[in-house]
Amino acid sequence: MDDSTRRSGSSISLDLAAGTEFFAGEYRLALTRQVVRAARGDWPDAEAGLGQLIDRPGQPGIMRSLARSLLARLLGRRGAWSEADDTLAPAVAEAAGSDEIHLVGPVVVAQLELMWLRGQDRDMERLAHRGLEVADRCGHRSSRAEIQRWRRRAGYRVEPEGCEPGPWAPALVGDWRAAADAWTRLGDRYERALELAGSGDAAATDEGLALLADLGATATTARLRAAR
Repeated sequence: MDDSTRRSGSSISLDLAAGTEFFAGEYRLALTRQVVRAARGDWPDAEAGLGQLIDRPGQPGIMRSLARSLLARLLGRRGAWSEADDTLAPAVAEAAGSDEIHLVGPVVVAQLELMWLRGQDRDMERLAHRGLEVADRCGHRSSRAEIQRWRRRAGYRVEPEGCEPGPWAPALVGDWRAAADAWTRLGDRYERALELAGSGDAAATDEGLALLADLGATATTARLRAAR
């Protein structure tokens, strides 16, 4: 094989890779960047970045639905209900026919958060059980724990057994201080604020509400104040 043939073959291979594995890998990195931005409270930048990912041509597999799920949650936290619903709808449709927990888990959690923010607690249980069924089938403990945390916030009795020992686990047994500290170590300002604001401790509640106000989470603040 001469040099020109080798170069031609390499070019073809790179072109193919750029449309498949390289594209998916780059998409995943870009999505991770927006996850980090969302966690540390850079919501306007995260929303813009997630919107670009959703609109990007190509086939990133389930990752477009993951981007939709996170963006819908950010929109819902500040009360942009119509935008949140429209953003999430295609992801819900994709997850409806799937048993892939890495898709079903994030989509169900996004739906649960939006329901909780709207005070639709009674509508959460059927959906939560769908997510728990898929999580239990494949032994995905972190998805189970996160779903259970939203159930607990909605007033349902939950058991911590089978849940991932992490930031959700202490919250499921009522240890809001440990949960808030765990979220601080992970760099997630919103989740820390939720644990503080829902703690029942006056000083912690005020701190949590102040954090939510700083983030612009107006719908979350309204939901928590309504529950007091």
